[in-house]
Amino acid sequence: QAGTQFAVASSNLSAAVSLVPHHHSNFLKRVARPHRSGSLVGIFGTGDSQWLAGRLTTCLQGSVSGYLRVVSQADLSCPLEEVQGPVQRGDCHARRLQALDLGVVWFQDETNQPDAPRDAVEREKPAQRLVNVLAVGLPAVGYAGYAGHRDVLRGAQHLRLAANVEELCVLARALLQDIKLRKLASEEALRIAEAYSPRRIAESYLR
Repeated sequence: QAGTQFAVASSNLSAAVSLVPHHHSNFLKRVARPHRSGSLVGIFGTGDSQWLAGRLTTCLQGSVSGYLRVVSQADLSCPLEEVQGPVQRGDCHARRLQALDLGVVWFQDETNQPDAPRDAVEREKPAQRLVNVLAVGLPAVGYAGYAGHRDVLRGAQHLRLAANVEELCVLARALLQDIKLRKLASEEALRIAEAYSPRRIAESYLR
């Protein structure tokens, strides 16, 4: 009976309840400026980033002129003396992202819930990491398994999702080899991220 009452109450509330996504953390609107003399690719997510970095390095070798380096978030430094508010942690992250030419937002192991079923994680994981990458205008390839990623990039023309490492290599190579495509992806990233700006999300709470 209690379960039935809960179901009835939930159905009555459903019309009045809406999901408000988390805002991105680039409060100061910092923008990435991809380098043309080489390519620095950053991986966000996955507990075994060294494995993915190795796969990407192998498949992208020879795809770009100049140097190629694939790093994890932990490899990126933050100039603490230059970090500004209102949220210093967010500004630090935005400054790290500014150093990159391409972002890869991949599946992230749930260290706090190691026994969580993967299908549940893919269905419920928020897209905040992807949105933070897009917020600095960084061209990116996201993991297609996350429903949140599919929601964010629904209708995107130049930003794509990959279901596996093979697709990731193809999409990353295309962005690194084509400066025009990278510029279009960067502009699209900023447009998409605007819907998740602190101002827009604050307005959602006030409606």
